[in-house]
Amino acid sequence: MKAISLFTLLFAVACGSKPDTDDDATDSGATTDSGATTDSGTTTDSGDTDTDTEVDVNPKSGNYMAEFTAFTSDECNLESGAMDGILEEDIQLWFTLDGTELSFVPVEDGEPAESFPCSMTDNSFECPIETDADTLDGLDATLTIAMFLSGEWTADEEVTGQLNFDITCDGADCDKAIAILESQGSPFTPPCLTTIAFEGAWTADDVPEAPAIVPEEGTYSVYLQKFAKDGCKVKDSTLKGFTSGDYRFDLAFRGSKMQSQFYNKGTAMGSAQECKKSDVFFECQLSTTTWKSREYDAAFEEVFDHNGEWITSNAITGTLNYNLSCTGTECAAAGKVEGFATALPCESQIAYSGKKQ
Repeated sequence: MKAISLFTLLFAVACGSKPDTDDDATDSGATTDSGATTDSGTTTDSGDTDTDTEVDVNPKSGNYMAEFTAFTSDECNLESGAMDGILEEDIQLWFTLDGTELSFVPVEDGEPAESFPCSMTDNSFECPIETDADTLDGLDATLTIAMFLSGEWTADEEVTGQLNFDITCDGADCDKAIAILESQGSPFTPPCLTTIAFEGAWTADDVPEAPAIVPEEGTYSVYLQKFAKDGCKVKDSTLKGFTSGDYRFDLAFRGSKMQSQFYNKGTAMGSAQECKKSDVFFECQLSTTTWKSREYDAAFEEVFDHNGEWITSNAITGTLNYNLSCTGTECAAAGKVEGFATALPCESQIAYSGKKQ
């Protein structure tokens, strides 16, 4: 549940208030069969008036532990797909309320992830987690997948809500984009919404602390997986094939030294490069290429590097970064000649993860 980026959706959850009842209408103008009004001071409903009133909820500060209970909607067909088995997993949602400040931490198998801030409106709250927007090449269509929590306090020490997966498409070519998704066997057709309910209560326990990670020495084999972002619009051109499963790099960690070696189909590309390591984080330079335009006042620089971190003592995650920049007075014109699909500078990233061999 680590976030790639966060944003606030304008979403409000009802506070649970109920409409006021008009008690006077039941006992001030009621008539008997004879037409005479009853004025003896007694009511005709024997006291069985509608007494529903708004519940006064004052959320108690402290920690709340919640768990998923059921899928409440699944327009995106995720229950039997990407989210299959989530209800059987050991996942808790720990909320911490300090006055009007609320945050939550997902805890999986006893290990907490990063903390996410929430916004509150009266007794309702919303916690953005992640959003991923991708423009389909050649089409005016942007597919956005947003994940966020929404909920409310139903009592001073009780919360309820849902995890939301909201998938939308924006642009004039969304119909074409949806047709492409369907032809590729996509389980969902935007717009769609999948929700998973959760329930929780105040607890005297504190949010579990993440165990200290001590990176293990050894060699880590890492395969490139998918584009996390493509600001340079190169996944179908310059970097086409990088996520095919053929590209990987090895990270050799011994003592205080760490080296990175890039491979394509098992063949080394270039020489091993030194990495910088700090605690559980590392940065590795791969290559830098520069060239000048023959026709224009423009000089280009293309940089490959990657950075990541240990998420357990023997597992790492990170991104391969592709950066393209230009200096000079005619970069726009030169960029068109070079065939760049976007303005410079730009960055594309490919996510990766791996374990010690």
